[in-house]
Amino acid sequence: MWPRSTPGYPFERFAASQFLREAVPEHCLGDLRFLELVFPPYTARYWPEDSDAAVQDWRETVQWAHPRVQPQALTVRFVVADFGCPTFTPIGRRHRVPMTDHLAVDVLRAYRTIAEPLSLWARGDGCRFFAQVAHPLKGKEWFWEETYRWDKWEVEDQTLKKRVEGWVRREDELFQKSGIPSKRKLEAIDPTELYKSAKVSASSSRHTRVDDDNDTEAGPQPPDGADDADYGPSLPTGVDDEDAAAEDTEGRFFGGGITRTEREVLDYLDTAATSAAGNNLPFDSDEPIDAAWLKKTALAFEKKINRNAEQRARFESEPARFIDSEADLDAAIRALSVLADHPSLYPLFARLGSAASLVSLLAHDNTDIALGAVEIIGELTDEDVPASDEDWSALVDAMLEADLLGLLASHFTRLNEIDDPKLPDDDHAVDREGVYRALGVLENLCSRPETAETVGAHDELLRWLLARASRPEQPVGQNKQYAAEVLSILVQSSTPNRRRLASLDAVDTMLQLVAPYRRRDPDKGSDEEEYMENLFGALTSIVDEPEGKAKFVEAEGVELCLLILKDGGKRSRPPALRLLDHAVTGPESLAACQRVVEAGGLKTTFTLFMKKSDHHPTAEHLLGIFAALLRRLPGESAERIRTLAKFVEKDYEKTARLVKLRGEYAARVAAADARIRREQEGLDEEEREERAAEWLSRRLDAGLFCLQTIDVILAWLVAEDDGARGKIRELLAKKGEGFAVLKGTIQEQIDEMDLESEEGRDSCEMLKTLAQFLE
Repeated sequence: MWPRSTPGYPFERFAASQFLREAVPEHCLGDLRFLELVFPPYTARYWPEDSDAAVQDWRETVQWAHPRVQPQALTVRFVVADFGCPTFTPIGRRHRVPMTDHLAVDVLRAYRTIAEPLSLWARGDGCRFFAQVAHPLKGKEWFWEETYRWDKWEVEDQTLKKRVEGWVRREDELFQKSGIPSKRKLEAIDPTELYKSAKVSASSSRHTRVDDDNDTEAGPQPPDGADDADYGPSLPTGVDDEDAAAEDTEGRFFGGGITRTEREVLDYLDTAATSAAGNNLPFDSDEPIDAAWLKKTALAFEKKINRNAEQRARFESEPARFIDSEADLDAAIRALSVLADHPSLYPLFARLGSAASLVSLLAHDNTDIALGAVEIIGELTDEDVPASDEDWSALVDAMLEADLLGLLASHFTRLNEIDDPKLPDDDHAVDREGVYRALGVLENLCSRPETAETVGAHDELLRWLLARASRPEQPVGQNKQYAAEVLSILVQSSTPNRRRLASLDAVDTMLQLVAPYRRRDPDKGSDEEEYMENLFGALTSIVDEPEGKAKFVEAEGVELCLLILKDGGKRSRPPALRLLDHAVTGPESLAACQRVVEAGGLKTTFTLFMKKSDHHPTAEHLLGIFAALLRRLPGESAERIRTLAKFVEKDYEKTARLVKLRGEYAARVAAADARIRREQEGLDEEEREERAAEWLSRRLDAGLFCLQTIDVILAWLVAEDDGARGKIRELLAKKGEGFAVLKGTIQEQIDEMDLESEEGRDSCEMLKTLAQFLE
């Protein structure tokens, strides 16, 4: 029942929140007199934490209901159920797993996380509050032995009940920082000592005593005349009377076999838990997190790995013999998350070899251990960690050297996301979450261009990503969308990654995936919408390379884009238009330009162009396509003649539309230039240089690129058709302008042209030639 090896309560709301907000009419909340809040026995991995959405919603619900209920007239009963005895109930056997100190602390923190918001209702003369919760130490293996005396546990149940009630009833704010998400960074109490103490206690038949008003004793009564004498079985070997007496510091033996060390698990919540939850500190909050701490922690981590490996080898066919070492290893892995708050220690963590050891656990036979390692790697490499480039690179380079990518690829293949009726539902959810976290690691690695190229060079990973993005799902799942997102990130700024994906026929695969959107749109705001956008984004990046353009034409990508522009919905048309624009722009795009004309794309694109639209990106991409056709199509080719004819037909209506758009964009850019000139007043040369990029960005936002593209198109028409030349001159004259305004923007482009690349030099020569026709 108890452990939570991967964070993430699976639902966005508790049923209690839904009941208070939706089931009970708001005006009736004040009539509530008794409210029983029952929380289920959560399965292995889903104990709620502060960072979970359901917990945040629960706090907000309690605050929202506070002025609506009448706390003075209300009685609240807080219940956390148990699975029952694993010996006698199938569900108990299925879900309960052995308890460790670390896991017990997690369970108690979860109790407090859920119960503490209710203190708002119980303050002062507020509501009456009673608790009934499952004791986490009942997860101890010895608890369910046949020789165990169940009546002895009543004392500890009552003690925990009072603790939970005290958390809610107390008026001092011990948990003021409970709203801050806390990572699981608590080191477990020494499990060896705890195990030893627990076994001794379980084999002893101790007399449990409860000191209350009538001094009534619980459990069997002592024999006559034995008031001042010891009685019952003798202590086990190795435990003398002094040890026993030392444990009885409260004037009675701890009931139910619970030891002093186990009591520390409960006492912890009244001391270290408060500061740890609020400040994200490890168990020993007074110990500084520095190099000495890291060396000690790394050594303990390595010992846990070695001990687990040794016990697995010795007791291969007896899992119960090595399960304790497995739990210790899991706790040691999660304790490393504190490093995310101290990234300056990353280089030392890598030099000690612990980063490589953490990566090696991705191949652990226990999938839960591998999932825990992936989770911590994701936390340490997250972009929100305030690590310097040098520190982050030191950690990531060490992980890559330890074959992180290869192990991630293997990790993906061992997880089963497909629903199988033979397996529990939780198994699928855990595997899906494991895939999601591993994809998050890949996304983190791609935050550095050099590392992104290393990821892109791993063919096995790329093939898995393509296969995962292609898996049929209805509706589109989170991991399918995430796989497409990672592919899009990989190719955003890496030429080698684009070419590699093109060589893997990713263009054809992705075109098949976006093909269904030629006649329908995904739901707005859904994972499917983001999935579609990521696929189009990846395709757009790939077709910027010559290899991508060739694959795009070969796979009939031009035809598909034209179909989407003609019949697609409002959410699929913009990315399809942008994709087509990139495909026909740049070197090696002649084949794509020719295919646009051959496939009837002139009618489709010019029809869109003539529709009145204030959508800036749409106009930008349409203008880009027209400019590319005029530049790339050969001079006397049929395709070029057909393109020029579109601007001439119907009394030059398309040309007139161009001139009209030019006036609109020119006015916007002029207004932006006027504001910039006012800001430049009083600035020296150095200050102007510092803000030059900002001002250019503002001019581009105002439509500078569209204005320049329109002027290039108009210059082409002036150069190639006398009728168009006269029409353009006439339309400009009506605004009091002439060819000089066109030449001015073209000259501005020439002045800022990059002449280091061959493409830049060719563009510069073309613009100079066009400028001559505007004399």
